[in-house]
Amino acid sequence: MRTTMPSKDVADPFSGITRFTLVFIIHFTPSSGVFL
Repeated sequence: MRTTMPSKDVADPFSGITRFTLVFIIHFTPSSGVFL
């Protein structure tokens, strides 16, 4: 996942939210083993 286009984040905030959600889930579920 490369952030070559910072302007895309503004146009598509959903992408940023999805990434934040993934990190949030992984951070709150370390025992799940999702983060490999």
